[in-house]
Amino acid sequence: MKKVLNDIMAFIVTWIGRIICFIIFKIFYFLKVKNEKNVPENGGLIIMANHSSFFDPPLIGSATWKRKLKFMARSSLFIPVWGLLLKWMGSFPIKRGMVDRAAYDTLVKYVNQGEVVVFFPEGTRSPDGNIQEGKPGTGMLVYNSRAKVLPVYIHNSWKAWPKGKFPRLFVPVTVVFGEVMDFSEYFSKEPTKELYIKITKRIIEKIKDMQKDYISKEVK
Repeated sequence: MKKVLNDIMAFIVTWIGRIICFIIFKIFYFLKVKNEKNVPENGGLIIMANHSSFFDPPLIGSATWKRKLKFMARSSLFIPVWGLLLKWMGSFPIKRGMVDRAAYDTLVKYVNQGEVVVFFPEGTRSPDGNIQEGKPGTGMLVYNSRAKVLPVYIHNSWKAWPKGKFPRLFVPVTVVFGEVMDFSEYFSKEPTKELYIKITKRIIEKIKDMQKDYISKEVK
């Protein structure tokens, strides 16, 4: 009975949250979404995006309605009431400043169950919108989960809510979905730190290429 109630509350909270966020981003941030057709209809997947704002997770959730999403969130956010809401919205905790094996195992479990998990390979917010180097743990997650990766570029969220500052209204933001990346060529190789770094670099370079392409075509 408790599980059924939790599932019902998760459904209600998730969809109410998505609708509210979508309306806010459309009205106050002129949200645009590019290439949502690239989001697969089914199958386990990791969405990997650049990260420069607290807006990034709800922006991704507002940009695609095809799939239910899971999010990693820092463990300090899981306080009474708010923590329960985060869980209902699909978030699970990760400890900062250390390798949190339990959180990584949870991500792998969700992907293997056919879920979509949102992950930020930079590990922390960029202060200026420039895409930072990715953490080697990114490649380890891809290797261990055998997951495909959907790269996402988020434009201007760092201006909408800069790191260490308050949100600003009427800053246009865009979410761009790339094409699914397949890393199966690496899965037969021995797991090494060098291999994890190689996978991570490919993902970061792809997101950087998406950023350059978007700016060259869309930003005047």
